[in-house]
Amino acid sequence: MNSSFIKRIFAFLIDIFIVNIVVSIFTMFIPISENVAKLNEQLMNTTSQYTSGEIDDSTYLSLVYDTQYDLEKESIPINIISVVVLLLYFVVLPYYNNGKTVGKKLNNIKVVKADGSKLEMNDLVIRSLINNSIFISLLKLVLIFIIENHKIMVITSIVLTYIQSFILLISLIMIIFTKKKQGLHGIISKTEVVEG
Repeated sequence: MNSSFIKRIFAFLIDIFIVNIVVSIFTMFIPISENVAKLNEQLMNTTSQYTSGEIDDSTYLSLVYDTQYDLEKESIPINIISVVVLLLYFVVLPYYNNGKTVGKKLNNIKVVKADGSKLEMNDLVIRSLINNSIFISLLKLVLIFIIENHKIMVITSIVLTYIQSFILLISLIMIIFTKKKQGLHGIISKTEVVEG
């Protein structure tokens, strides 16, 4: 029997909470670059200058693109840790734990193959690439080294974030209204979440 939407939401919230704690613990050991503080201050100063009329639209956008690009570069180690933790938590853990993460276990639900066959690691990888923003995060990590134009990189990053949000929204709607309660990630990976 397919699990309820509410159980899945609670499981997901628990899982994201745990992932955020784990990522925070690991990133505590990464020294914060003084450059990050300077870049954040620079971003605030630029916004302040723009709102007070000291700089025009074109200058403002140019400065923001440059600063955001530099901030993206500075956050590469944290993004890599986040992707690794997400893969371990949403792929490896359920693979070796009968399709369950901690949140799913607490809500007595699990991921299974839709056709009843054995759940494979590939199924969980595909599912997580879509559902847990891993694909978008990996794409951003690759693009930061390929796209040298700051404006194009920042705009691309924003567009990718909107695409991921749209995919998650579509998946939520599909989970609520489809017969098998499968989101886009479930249909593509041929998995579903069931009681158990």
